[in-house]
Amino acid sequence: MGTPKSKTDCAAYRFSRYYAGLQAGPTLTVQTQRQVPVAIHHIQGTIDSGCGLYCLCMVLSAYGLGKPSALANMTHRRFGLASEIWSVMGPYFLTGVTAPELKTAVDFLELPLKLTLRHTNDKSDGVPTSTCADVSAFAIDCLFKGKLTMLAYASLKNQHQHWVLGVGVEGLGIPSKQTVDYLLVLDPADNVQPYAVANGWLRRGVGAKQRQAGHWMYEGPGFSAEPVRLISAVCMELRE
Repeated sequence: MGTPKSKTDCAAYRFSRYYAGLQAGPTLTVQTQRQVPVAIHHIQGTIDSGCGLYCLCMVLSAYGLGKPSALANMTHRRFGLASEIWSVMGPYFLTGVTAPELKTAVDFLELPLKLTLRHTNDKSDGVPTSTCADVSAFAIDCLFKGKLTMLAYASLKNQHQHWVLGVGVEGLGIPSKQTVDYLLVLDPADNVQPYAVANGWLRRGVGAKQRQAGHWMYEGPGFSAEPVRLISAVCMELRE
């Protein structure tokens, strides 16, 4: 007879991992080198397409590269980083920005950021293209390691495209394996609830075909759930 397995060998549990600097409270803040934690979330307007810009501002706030108050008023700034960001990202404010365009803009600013991306658009200006499944796998890997990663999805209903900032993952674990089934995101198009580190969730497709196609279900308190596919992921790491 074989040796019976102990109960702990089969115990399953839920796990959550997210960017270490986030501090959930009445307002979601991030601990940087500044003495006082600063708010990280930037809210999008109702008529603009600046979701990519707002997500970039969240990254800069998280890494202490820009003051949230200055970034929120970048259109009125004449000097400094906030003004420079608006000069390169302003042209995309009403049209939206693609992952290659975003990388070009950030590289032009010479920020201390290392950008690695996966992108599905064939018109990628020299950036190697990936499948939606490749983008999903890349996003899971980066977020599992606690790296801030901007995510662009396209709705399967109307092809509407939108940027959110990935901040972590949730999943199911057993002693020998952990499987991610949710991506935690900060959506600039909605407010953040108190004592939460995310205001949106990308739930992974349960079927093999859905996963191979890179399909997710986007859920959030301010929106109806909708099926989407990930089309871009941009991992942003602070250079040492």
